[in-house]
Amino acid sequence: MHLISLDNKNKASVVPIANVKVDTPELFMVSLRNKLPDVFLQAINAKYVADLDHLWAIIRQAWVANREGVSKVKFDLDIILRISCNTHLNSAINTVGLHPGSQDVIFVVVGQKKYFREVHRILMGVGDYSEHLLEQNSEKDVFLIQHHNLNNLVLQSILLNKGQLSAILAEKAVITLV
Repeated sequence: MHLISLDNKNKASVVPIANVKVDTPELFMVSLRNKLPDVFLQAINAKYVADLDHLWAIIRQAWVANREGVSKVKFDLDIILRISCNTHLNSAINTVGLHPGSQDVIFVVVGQKKYFREVHRILMGVGDYSEHLLEQNSEKDVFLIQHHNLNNLVLQSILLNKGQLSAILAEKAVITLV
């Protein structure tokens, strides 16, 4: 189980699930959220997450922005905006949110740790647990570089080692949404 502390009471966890079958994204999420009323739950298309460090940075940004009152949307939607590096909510959801069909999903769960065991049990029932979805790889790097229009100047200013694409994307999210 991947966990970080957000404050004295709340933790964040991510659950990477492959082969999630979704008929209607809105109904799928409403059904899950109804089963898990004690936590914030968000689902992200896994191909838009560089690695676990990228996701932790985005979750922390969204948490602080909401806590400080600078976010214009609710916490779970702020995560979607930041992952997509987009200020238009509908466009962000259409890009990094769920779509009809089978897909790899990273679920973000935020709340008190005492609820996480049940949350994980329920999420394991919607597909196949896959740590691989949280790992950086060259195919994902190429996709994200193209998707985010990272030019050669940006890429040449750093060495693309493990974790550095995560840092660039997290920084882009801050700049885009401030």
